[in-house]
Amino acid sequence: MNLSLKLKDNDKRLSDYGLPNPEENETELQRALLEYDPHQQAELLLQLNDATPNTEEQQHIFDHILNSISNNQTSLYFIQGMGGSGKTTLAKKILAAARSMETLCLGCASTGLAATNYDNFDTAHGLFKFPVTEDGDNDDDDGDGRYLSKLYENPERMELLQQSKVIVWDEFPSNNKIIFENVYHILNGFANKVIICMGDFRQIAPVIPNGDRQQIVNASIKSSLLWNKFTILHLTINMRLMQNQNNNQQQKRYGELLLAIGEGENNRDADMISSDEITGQQQFGICNLPFIHTEEEAINFIYPNKIINPENSIQRAFLAITNKDVDEWNSKIQSLNSNEPISLFSKDNLCEVDDPHGILSKMLTKEVLKQFNNNSTPPHELILKVGDICIITRNIAKREGLANNARVMILNIQKYCIRVN
Repeated sequence: MNLSLKLKDNDKRLSDYGLPNPEENETELQRALLEYDPHQQAELLLQLNDATPNTEEQQHIFDHILNSISNNQTSLYFIQGMGGSGKTTLAKKILAAARSMETLCLGCASTGLAATNYDNFDTAHGLFKFPVTEDGDNDDDDGDGRYLSKLYENPERMELLQQSKVIVWDEFPSNNKIIFENVYHILNGFANKVIICMGDFRQIAPVIPNGDRQQIVNASIKSSLLWNKFTILHLTINMRLMQNQNNNQQQKRYGELLLAIGEGENNRDADMISSDEITGQQQFGICNLPFIHTEEEAINFIYPNKIINPENSIQRAFLAITNKDVDEWNSKIQSLNSNEPISLFSKDNLCEVDDPHGILSKMLTKEVLKQFNNNSTPPHELILKVGDICIITRNIAKREGLANNARVMILNIQKYCIRVN
């Protein structure tokens, strides 16, 4: 049953792999109603408040939203706040308070990595059953097929969403407005639900492949006719800086720098060099940054004394422009790991309908496969070592933290399995 539920989270079934499907006696709604104990959620709320007491503005938002939940109102909220302003912690407190009142709450985020910050969150695509298409797999000329929810094909999920009273949606500005508009109409305008969306419009906008500024702006929820239905709430205090007593002044200046760049304004540590009104691109000159002149200096800066410490390395990375640069830096850093390298090779099969006489299969030699190195797939020969720090490029098991862009350390490498932490 556990394996069946894991597969179901990714829209798969055991029968897809030649195994019998178990007889499921519980629906998604029934499992969700039994997921949280009200008394434990009340205790969790106390623990969260003891660990990080609310500021005055956080308490105002908390009380305002809880009042809507208690009165079974139809409300759309957007909490705008910079990184470190306490949005995640505030959302956890609201969820704990609502669940302590036996209110059915659901949650999602724009990415699998953001979803791992919470308990039982899914991606927006996963929660609302939007198909995820890989680059080059979408045959629709206008690309709108990826924004058509399949909730009508999933009656259990539809029932769950219809019965829910609170939905939290993190990193909301990064999702295309079409997703929200589609769900809004499917769920009858979120009648008798409190929808809590959060994020920072200074951060990542919706991604439009090869899109220009107008297309990106048009994809934003702010361009939707539904945006006027939101109540906008603001978090303005950087809690992360308040809690950091070491180098607080330096961190404060860095926080001010990021805010200024996000607002497109000059700052004592950043001067705007140029601004293009058509493309929306701006160039800033950033002061007081250390310059590195050689690869050796770069490696020593990121990994002092060329020692890969897992605790430190998990928070450090090189930003490279091209895949070729990424491969070169990865090779250099991996050479610092003294463990034995292990080569893992891809295996490509062609369907008989595509290659009935086996002609193409004979052409897929190792030499040919080595030439394939697309953005979304690893190379034909993937060289790994125990102790390597890697980034996951697929949502494998979000509940276990194995989400796209999550960093992991390799513990063991086997023929068909890699164990990570």
